[in-house]
Amino acid sequence: MALSRVLLPRYRLPGGSAQPFRLAPAALAAALLAGCGGDGSDAPPTSAIAGESHSAAVSKPLGLSVEAGLATPSSLAAVPVLSGKVRYGVPVAALPGVGTTLSGALPFPATDAWNRDVLASATDAASSALVAAIGGGASLKAGFGLLAGVPYAVVDRTQPRVTVTVAGDATPRAWPIPASMPASADPSARLSVLDRDAGVLYELRGASPVAGGGWSATAAAAWRLDLANAAPADAAGPSGDAGMPVFPGLVRHDEAASGVIRHALRVTVPALRAAWVAPARGPLAHADDAALPPAGARLRLKADVTIPADASVEARAILQALKTYGAIVVGVGPALTLEGAPDPGWDVARLAAELARIRGSDFEVVALGAIATP
Repeated sequence: MALSRVLLPRYRLPGGSAQPFRLAPAALAAALLAGCGGDGSDAPPTSAIAGESHSAAVSKPLGLSVEAGLATPSSLAAVPVLSGKVRYGVPVAALPGVGTTLSGALPFPATDAWNRDVLASATDAASSALVAAIGGGASLKAGFGLLAGVPYAVVDRTQPRVTVTVAGDATPRAWPIPASMPASADPSARLSVLDRDAGVLYELRGASPVAGGGWSATAAAAWRLDLANAAPADAAGPSGDAGMPVFPGLVRHDEAASGVIRHALRVTVPALRAAWVAPARGPLAHADDAALPPAGARLRLKADVTIPADASVEARAILQALKTYGAIVVGVGPALTLEGAPDPGWDVARLAAELARIRGSDFEVVALGAIATP
């Protein structure tokens, strides 16, 4: 069979039609090399990822990463495994299982908002007022731990698809959500599943397993992992995340323990105005108060804030990520609370004490850009 004819699982587009993902020859070659432990350098690259020059030793390695190009709008950009380089897009080398490592890969292209370096980005003119509204004296917190946080799983083409029903939506979905997958223990009951072969991120809110197989949810969304800053390929129910995916901003233990986090983090604040900025796609509040931050605002740890040398590797990685990529405001909750994935490796008490050294006044707001209102 010709490489260009290999089909991956179908996904549902808005409007209900099921469409297959198809790997372009270059992308498929890179994926096959990745699966065999190769570095992808033998696959014919069609474009180089821009913006990967060295900016902070703790945050990113030196060098350019190469991503297989898209031959057609429906093809997938597989992530080549390049030693010592940043890998973006579809995490083809990720290990299947709940809470497993992505083997250094980052979902979505380098140009996606979650992967954007904001070290040199301008500060918003209203930064001081917005930080004061969030809480200048509030301490940085971890909303994750041994059991707390948003669980995730990596699956491949062998994962059976089950029926997912969304309240108020008549269209059943066949998504590869493991039956044994836990949802977050908080009332939001969220979960994320990355299909490394289909190149799709599936997320549920208000998730509950259904007897006999399948899931019910209050909201569901799916994103193609090869597209930057794109709307969901499929979505149903009210978004509790302003139209943003959950997984790319989670603090994961495997990344933090490596000493390097190369993406923006998710953070909650006490109140939001009824407005949003990219990457958010809608409001999360009803108060028309310009003194409050909009959904999607990005906080950045100030450059002159010292990262304690005696802090744990995990804490230093988190704080450096907050300097380099910042934290995107994703919802209303306790001030300056970072969202992450549960993991038995977290030293909850130590991390809480280390993050509490950082206050709201240590942050600034990156230039908001165009502000949208309902």
